Amino acid sequence: EWVRQCAAGTASPSLPLTIFMERADGIMRDADQPSWLTNNAPDVMVKVFVGVEAWTSNVSAFTPVWNERLYLPGLPGRDDRDELRFEVWDIDRTSPNDLLGNG
Repeated sequence: EWVRQCAAGTASPSLPLTIFMERADGIMRDADQPSWLTNNAPDVMVKVFVGVEAWTSNVSAFTPVWNERLYLPGLPGRDDRDELRFEVWDIDRTSPNDLLGNG
């Protein structure tokens, strides 16, 4: 599992949801990059989706720690079939961002 998370609040679609984003484990070096580049830790950010999205700050580490609360407001049009999804990204300054994993 990419991200250990603890959800507090209610699953009701019209009420807000708070996600506590603790940390990520297992971020790997990019095997396609030259060795002098792979020693640099990625700038990791997590996006959380459930009808709306929220995201963490960027943390430069192979085992990033955020300890952040993400607030997802309630949406009257959202229904119970909306899935809670996570995406882990490497944020790049000079090239497109890289999707590292999702769930």
